[in-house]
Amino acid sequence: MDGVTTERPIVRVSPATRRDVPALAYAYLRAFEDSPQNPVFAPQYVGVFGEDLIRKGLDVEINRLNQRLVERNISMKASVVTTNERGETVEKVVGFASWLPPEGPRTRTLWKWFLANVYYRIRNYFIPLDMPENLGPFISMMEEQKAEVFGKGAPWEGRKYWYLFLLFVDPDWQRRGVGGALMDWAFEKARQSGTVVYVESSPMGLPAYKGKGFKIVTNLPREMCGVVLEGPGLIWEP
Repeated sequence: MDGVTTERPIVRVSPATRRDVPALAYAYLRAFEDSPQNPVFAPQYVGVFGEDLIRKGLDVEINRLNQRLVERNISMKASVVTTNERGETVEKVVGFASWLPPEGPRTRTLWKWFLANVYYRIRNYFIPLDMPENLGPFISMMEEQKAEVFGKGAPWEGRKYWYLFLLFVDPDWQRRGVGGALMDWAFEKARQSGTVVYVESSPMGLPAYKGKGFKIVTNLPREMCGVVLEGPGLIWEP
């Protein structure tokens, strides 16, 4: 971890671009390397670690993240300002968050529509995404949880919310304020629009969300592939 100290770095949050994707794919693989949910969602990575994991998964995750950037969510990166081994000040991309805004998916430009519907469909033929078969049932479980919170007769019925679809931080920079900065970006948006922020958390991420003021409002554990999956739904209110 050249040039990295234990002090809290300067963190900058800005829109993610294709130029950031290789660094983000590397951070993603490292962040979920030891996830207990890998047997369900990433069986191809089970038992693969370190540089072997990077070699196996980097091209696939670069392809996956490039596709996420042309989806209609809002993709934000977190960069830290640090010093490299030569004493030079550099900005390093180490975190990512994908948000669905309260008004729903954004309108795509014609170029992003082409990338999503033509270019990446062709590319996936050569670099398959290996989408897990359990992803569909898990997404259905998450939709059931959201209905418990925002559906008819639910405590926040009809309330508009920012939805956190994905967040990860390179392990070298975790517990250093990077994930918090990505959440703070949405908190400010929620304050401005009078909405709330909603997330479904893995057990690994739960302490961080609670530390930022999220409260558990629902939890529907399911068993898949012998693994009990818990993705409690949490809400942050201004």
